[in-house]
Amino acid sequence: SGNDLFACWERHPTINIPVEKYGATIEENVFLESQGDAVSLHGDANVIIGNRFDGANGSAVHLSATIHPIVNYNTIVGTNSRYQEVGHAESVITWSNEITDAELVGNCIRDAPVGAFGHMKTYNQSRGVVIEDNQVCQTVGLFTGLGADGPMDIVIRNNLGVDVGATVIEGDDDARISGVTIEGNVIHNGYFDLRWVEDVHIADNWIEMRDPLVHGDEVGGFGNQAGPVTVRYGHDVVIEDNIIVGGEKGMFIDGGEDNASVELRRNTIVGQTRESLVIGNTGYMNQPDHRLADNSGVYAESLMVWSDVLDAGSTLVTIGRGATVLQSCFEGSAHTVYIFGSDEADGTSLSQFSGNIVGGLDPWVVPVE
Repeated sequence: SGNDLFACWERHPTINIPVEKYGATIEENVFLESQGDAVSLHGDANVIIGNRFDGANGSAVHLSATIHPIVNYNTIVGTNSRYQEVGHAESVITWSNEITDAELVGNCIRDAPVGAFGHMKTYNQSRGVVIEDNQVCQTVGLFTGLGADGPMDIVIRNNLGVDVGATVIEGDDDARISGVTIEGNVIHNGYFDLRWVEDVHIADNWIEMRDPLVHGDEVGGFGNQAGPVTVRYGHDVVIEDNIIVGGEKGMFIDGGEDNASVELRRNTIVGQTRESLVIGNTGYMNQPDHRLADNSGVYAESLMVWSDVLDAGSTLVTIGRGATVLQSCFEGSAHTVYIFGSDEADGTSLSQFSGNIVGGLDPWVVPVE
């Protein structure tokens, strides 16, 4: 990039496959210190497999307006070092414009100041991606999908992430992102934050928080009102058989009446220092609209929630008004269960909390006037 003989170095990919090209294969090459993006891919049914990308100012692979691109079993280290100058290089494997049925399997990605996959914009009808069996370390995010005008079918399965920060999937109140599967991932220092989504299945993931800061981002911390599994404004969401270990917060369900059919089943949440399970946004509980928010769209059963390292004054579990929690076990070293949402003079809760085993302090029902 310091060579003045090259004009606009940041716009020069090492390899460019234009729109009209179909079925190209880029295999077992080594890309060293690419000026801009290493590979810019526009054609359909192209394959990038078994390559090594070692250093790039931009993305290793940039997908744009392509059908069924395959980016599998590549090793990618130290890319996106000048992504802001290159522009539109928000992820190690970035896509823009309309992308259909992308397959991203078995890649090893390490050391980037951006996310591993994504900036998938649903407003231009990108649809369908499988992110599977990848190993990702030291990035600022595993996957990012933003925008509206879905549906956008996303599968994130059996990936290993270490110090990966946020996976953010966010639609809006007019057009939810639809069809999200997050299964079988092992994540150390990272979290999943989903907003305005529907038809979601989050299952069999292991998420362990060892350090609350990843690239300066407070993961599962009190400041950002989020936990390693966070769902806001979800419709038809099932979260089951996950294990969340450590950190400040655990599972966080927010959105009040904008949540519809959010089910939590057989999750284990242990070792948090602030709050292990939150149904309803406790960060604003002193405001009447949040204290009275209707969480009747949230149903939980067969949970195991335990922590003996809660900070003084913290609460293991907070249950917002109207939520249902059944046949679960709670054990905390501070306040164990904090039930919000009573609006009757005698303090009778409108939430359903029954068949549970509670250790530590007794459940605390908080009246709302």
